[in-house]
Order: sequence, then structure tokens, then C-alpha cells
Amino acid sequence: MALKIAAVVLVFVGFLAVHQQNAFAFNGEVFEITGSGTITHFHDVTAGTKPFVNKVTAAMIVQCIQGTAGGCTDGVTIVADPDGKAYVYFFSDTEWGIATQPDLACGSGSITHLDGLVAGTGLFVMEGQHTLSGSTFVIHGTVSFVKGTKTPTSMKKASILGVAEGQQHSAVGTVATVGAAVDNCHNH
Repeated sequence: MALKIAAVVLVFVGFLAVHQQNAFAFNGEVFEITGSGTITHFHDVTAGTKPFVNKVTAAMIVQCIQGTAGGCTDGVTIVADPDGKAYVYFFSDTEWGIATQPDLACGSGSITHLDGLVAGTGLFVMEGQHTLSGSTFVIHGTVSFVKGTKTPTSMKKASILGVAEGQQHSAVGTVATVGAAVDNCHNH
């Protein structure tokens, strides 16, 4: 519960720091993303003992997306993809998306929608709910733009905080884009 309160406070502070703007169209850029972090396990915790914490590497995330890692079950906790890649979709300054499969039509139900704000400097805060895993998360960081535009070119080491109450896990980590845009969404 304290983690949920912390996430709400983080979102509130982020909204105060990034003043509301009229939505401006990004161009539907789709970037591959990678990340790492830690997972804290809150199940089977007894009073006075620390919960188990394990590191999660980029390689472990690839295995999870492929559906080959324990606890990463296709259609149950994740939409698996044999390529093991994840993607971020920059729809607008108030709506992004993430998915484990590149959906360039951008109409798939497998895209987890993120809502939030992006300042003209690239400072952003986004939050979303992944339906399959029941995870709620907040991403905060900076996106870079093509000079003089609001066309995104990268996102480096954004902070991510998540909680999966049903799985009794929390996660803290970083996420960043990999290389140039893969493509653009064509129907969003």
C-alpha cells in the first residue's frame, strides 16, 4: 500500500512539474526499448524479515518476453514474442504505448496505453496499467527531440516504478530506447 501511495505522489509531483499543454502530435514513432532493475517479492514475508529482492537484467527481460523465463507465461502475464523485444509508441504528448510486439497499425489490443504529460523540453511522466499482469507503473524521465521540433529521437535511462499487487511484486528500474525509430504507427 505504501508503494501505491508513493507512486501516486510521484505522479502528482510530476504533473505539478510539467504544466498542462495542448496536445501536439508526435509522429507515431515506434522505438525498441531495453531496461533493467530489481523486483521485490512481498509474498511469504514475515514480521521483521526483509523481502527477497532479485536483479533483473536486459537479458532476463528478453527471456521473459520470449515466454521462456519462469513466471512469464504467454497470455497470462505477458504477450510473448519470439524476438524478445519491447517497444514504446509516441502517439502524442499525452498518450504513449508499450508492447512486446511491433504493431505498426497501432490498433492492437496488445498495446498498453500510457497517459501523462510531456514538456517542450522533453521532461515527461507517464502512467499505465498492464491488464494481463495487473501491474500499475509510472515512467519518468526525458525524451530527446529533433532540434527545433517535437519529434522524438530517443529516451535515455527513464525511471520506472511498478507494482503488481496480485503477484505481490514491486519493480524499480530504468528503461531506454535502442537506436533510431523502428517505424511509425500508421493509424493512430
